[in-house]
Amino acid sequence: MPVNMEPLLPLPARNELVLSHVVFTQFLSEQFGFALGKLDTTGGDMNEFAHGRGDIQFMNLALQFNPVPIRVAPYSTLGMGLFYLPIKDLILSFSVLDTEGVPNRTGFDTLFKDGTTLGTEGRLTIRPFGLTGHQLVGFSWSNKKFILLEQDPRTVIGDILFGAPLRSDKGSWVVYYNFDQYLYQPPNDSSQGFGLFGRFGISDGKANVFHQFYSFGVGGKGLIPGREKDQWGIGYYYMKLSDHLPRVLRDRLGLDHEQGGEMYYNIQITPWLHITPDLQILGQARKDLNTGVVLGFRMKIDF
Repeated sequence: MPVNMEPLLPLPARNELVLSHVVFTQFLSEQFGFALGKLDTTGGDMNEFAHGRGDIQFMNLALQFNPVPIRVAPYSTLGMGLFYLPIKDLILSFSVLDTEGVPNRTGFDTLFKDGTTLGTEGRLTIRPFGLTGHQLVGFSWSNKKFILLEQDPRTVIGDILFGAPLRSDKGSWVVYYNFDQYLYQPPNDSSQGFGLFGRFGISDGKANVFHQFYSFGVGGKGLIPGREKDQWGIGYYYMKLSDHLPRVLRDRLGLDHEQGGEMYYNIQITPWLHITPDLQILGQARKDLNTGVVLGFRMKIDF
């Protein structure tokens, strides 16, 4: 998993202007609406304590959102979403996405030609003992023709050299879940407090490198007198790689799983200036690599 998502999106090592999120949104009633355009799919899988690319929370991708759906839902793609609020605390959504979307192209030339992703998500707000929490469940499926991870090692090199098609299969699915729950909120300010968060994801594993994913942790906002705008978090993730990876990779490199942890503390120096020291400890997916320790420091200026 990337230890810092910011240099990777919208495009790594590219010096160009990219409009990765251009959306028209319209409510048709108080309970029903739609959105269409070039969608930034990282806006889904919302979590109170562990979400927000380029924001003031975690840096590692695995603690910003669930990586399992990445295979079927491109980061920036043309699509349409419908959302419905049947009751006050429940939001249901359904989306149709182009599986071929890339950030630096409009995508009209490939729109729904080589694959379409259908996704649905439900997010419920709960308040046990007066403390705010959320439960989210999502499912995505694509009919795109994906190259299978498991190939015959005796023929794969020849297939690549001579242009023969690799083994593929049509369709891939993912299921994901996340929750956040405050354990304490000051009576006079519900935007502060601390609580738990967690995520889970699973895929078919045939075309998706990420077969299973788990993360959990604790996060907080405010609490220290005079530091009401500070935020902090401690998180851990475990990612099980697909058993369908080529045997030569699994055996020789020891590719099986990856795990890691991160902690940060975001300090508001002024209303427009935040600094965030960050520490990550990473157990590598390859058995021939040692545990990694990454120190980070961010500065965010609003103007």
